[in-house]
Amino acid sequence: MKTFLITCFCIFITLSVSFAEEKGEEDYWKELKKNVESIKQAQNDPTKEAFWKGEKLNREIGVDELDMFDIGLGHAIAGNNDEAIKTFYSFINKFPKSPLKDDAFSVMNTLLAMD
Repeated sequence: MKTFLITCFCIFITLSVSFAEEKGEEDYWKELKKNVESIKQAQNDPTKEAFWKGEKLNREIGVDELDMFDIGLGHAIAGNNDEAIKTFYSFINKFPKSPLKDDAFSVMNTLLAMD
């Protein structure tokens, strides 16, 4: 399991750092937050479809799953990088099949690259 996580970190750190640099750190967090809010709206209104990064989600995201991701994102936005990394690490372990898992890896790697 550790080897898998290390491999994923290496892959995603390259992608996430270049993405964060491209868009700017503030825009990166705003974009993720906008996506979280979009899913929350769809959860509260059954007439709305859930989208993540402009693509329709094929799987429903649970409230606990989205809340945990949002908490980690809140830590990241507030600059509490250690707490954000811990939260996203827990998220990945708790929700290994989540469609948000790749983004959780990406956020962790972005935060690690900032330290």
